Amino acid sequence: MGFIETCTLDLNNLEVVDTYVFSDWDELICEHEGSYSSDDQYIIFKSNGIEMCVNFELSIRGYHTYDPGDYWTPPCSDSEITDVEINIGDVLIDDSYELTLDKETLTFLTNKIEDLIN
Repeated sequence: MGFIETCTLDLNNLEVVDTYVFSDWDELICEHEGSYSSDDQYIIFKSNGIEMCVNFELSIRGYHTYDPGDYWTPPCSDSEITDVEINIGDVLIDDSYELTLDKETLTFLTNKIEDLIN
């Protein structure tokens, strides 16, 4: 007879342990003509000694402007992000157990990731 181990995660006390999130937005917007999407992003959090890996897809949209300048003014460029979308794929606990998220927890983690990458 097996048993199910339970643990408690304090989502209000998440510590970032590791991350793979491409963050050079200017480069992405410029190279990909205004939009970029990647499905291999992750952030690893730790709470109460338990690691939680959140895998997600990141989509960004925006625009890039470039001014070549003139004799007195050097060239300059700027990128503006108009939309960021995060879709959480799966959440793994200690690289072994997949966590099923309710709507409230999914929204909380999505907002947490948005705060970290902005």
